[in-house]
Amino acid sequence: RCADRDWTLRDAVIARRLAEMFAIWPDDPPGGGLSPQLHRIATARDRVMADNVEWVLRREGAAGKLLLFAHNAHLVNAAIRGGIWDVYEKPAIVMGQHLRQRLGDALYVMPTVSTAGGDGFGVPGGRPGSFDGALHRAGTGDFLLDLRHARDRSDIAPWLRAQQSIRTNLTTEIILSPHDAFDGVVHFRTLSASGSAGKDAGK
Repeated sequence: RCADRDWTLRDAVIARRLAEMFAIWPDDPPGGGLSPQLHRIATARDRVMADNVEWVLRREGAAGKLLLFAHNAHLVNAAIRGGIWDVYEKPAIVMGQHLRQRLGDALYVMPTVSTAGGDGFGVPGGRPGSFDGALHRAGTGDFLLDLRHARDRSDIAPWLRAQQSIRTNLTTEIILSPHDAFDGVVHFRTLSASGSAGKDAGK
């Protein structure tokens, strides 16, 4: 069948790309830790991720749409630096950058942040000077913020253009300009472990 053939060909392409990544994988540095050369692997991996998104969009056709859920460090239209990624010799080019170049304004980038944890789920609070810290201080609970129209406001644009941190998970962060890196953001007041979400909802 045509669909089976398409998936088989796609699997073969991904397998070949994986072999290419293994071929350039750097040696572990003495004493452990991340190799400064790992930016090459991260860039290659995210390029394939962007290729996969394009492949799905082509299958959906001209009227098709795609909702993609991924790690903030893959989604944003910004090179990865800061946090654990400061060890890289140069910033990795991530999926969001590849997709912005290919899709332009048809792409809407929206990371997710949370600065409080429930049921013993440790989430670091918003740090002073950080983007998610500013959202935390807004004190409005859960919300979705569209930043596209705020980019031209004289009272907000300088803050959006400034380099600042945004947390990517429980342990690290990235440094970026919100103006360039994303179009909107989702803020959750409290982040809970998946096993406790249903229990909390029933209270």
